[in-house]
Amino acid sequence: MNKPQKNPSKRVVLDTNGIEHELIERLGEGGQGVVFRTRDPGVLLKLSKVGLADARVQSWFHHVSWVARQPLTGLQIAVPVALIDNRHNPGYVMELMDGMEPLGRMLEQAAQALQEGEGLDSYRASGGVARRVRLLAKLARILAELHGRGLAYGDLSPANVFVSRSVDHDEVWLIDSDNISVSSRTGGRMIWTRQFGAPEILRGMSGINSLTDSWSFGILAFQLLTLIHPFKGDLVEDGVAELEEQALRGELPWIDHPREHANACSGGLPRTELLSLRLRTLFEQCFNAGREEPGARPSMAEWAEGFEAAAAMLAQCEPEDGCGSSFIYNPRACCPFCDTVIPAARHLRLRHVVFAPMTELGEGASEHDQWLATPDLLLLQHGYEVVLRSSPVGTSTYASSPARCRLRFDEQGLHLTPLSTLGLHVAKSNGGPLKALDKPFLFKREWQARATASIHLGDPTRTHSVWRFIW
Repeated sequence: MNKPQKNPSKRVVLDTNGIEHELIERLGEGGQGVVFRTRDPGVLLKLSKVGLADARVQSWFHHVSWVARQPLTGLQIAVPVALIDNRHNPGYVMELMDGMEPLGRMLEQAAQALQEGEGLDSYRASGGVARRVRLLAKLARILAELHGRGLAYGDLSPANVFVSRSVDHDEVWLIDSDNISVSSRTGGRMIWTRQFGAPEILRGMSGINSLTDSWSFGILAFQLLTLIHPFKGDLVEDGVAELEEQALRGELPWIDHPREHANACSGGLPRTELLSLRLRTLFEQCFNAGREEPGARPSMAEWAEGFEAAAAMLAQCEPEDGCGSSFIYNPRACCPFCDTVIPAARHLRLRHVVFAPMTELGEGASEHDQWLATPDLLLLQHGYEVVLRSSPVGTSTYASSPARCRLRFDEQGLHLTPLSTLGLHVAKSNGGPLKALDKPFLFKREWQARATASIHLGDPTRTHSVWRFIW
């Protein structure tokens, strides 16, 4: 879609419910029609540029009616709430939260500023790494839930993703729901945005499905975080136009291919320092193995879990000593933008393990076998708070699991506030006695002795989750 433009002439459109809508701003234009903002807050219209006399427009209009009947309740997708059966410009009405704007604005402004030598001020001003990771986690979860209902979105691009205009919020909605179709490996409606379409679609070998959505999400996520397209390396950017077409069709390796470096990229933000290992693995899975074998791509649930895990490891470079940028925590606790290290006393890293009592283990089990390490981590920085849930962040059940306790880290120490009546226990040292909690508790600064403390979520006589940290 093109950049939003003010609509100079007043225009009023009547929907099938008899409600008039005054169009005040054109938000963008695609192959199927034009999206307008209206005088009513949170109400958008999409109108076809061609009349109902065109058979393709008739098919599209019938599909919009079909989408309106699909099980999309509870998803942050702007579904058709009324039709516009004007024979010259048919379309539909959709609603979303007020104060939203296309994700494309954030992407374009940051990328343009970097290309014009203005550095990362625009990237930081729009929320930096932290906001981008949280937005992508929410977007991935919406798409995962849509796929769980047997549907595919189809035309995922920055123009169709709307996010909070304010950088203090991270709401996400999808518009253009007329792209939605039944998810099928071989079929579906042929609607896509060229820069984000999967190779098999551009080759004419497939319609839309959950795997093409996964590809489009991967392209969008990589570009939003790194400000570079994953298939537009130096070879493509400096070469003839035909090379870009080859790259988008999946005929060239992606820019960070581990062995084939012909299309490597010297631009964009540094991926190794910027992205977590889990995210780099997901991108590699999508753009390397998934380039020729769609079934090898991450599912949207895997993308959601990966970005939720990254959101749990977000750190803030402290402006007194560094640049104030947000970043995904790395083992050196080092900001990738200015190399400032967060002091050890200013952050806690919690590691998730599963504890099983000896009564639930088989014969020959040792005390060491009671502790099963998982890859799940959580970062708590000085002055911030996090919520622990029954399931650890980065797992399939995290989003729906109940909150158990709130943690806050400050100059006094680590504050624990129970949020549930279910079992909650703490131990000040590894192997030390468990203390049951039913009211707020403080790990005091003066207790710090570089010992392994733990927070137990659940009945200590049964297998349960534990978060361990050095105190």
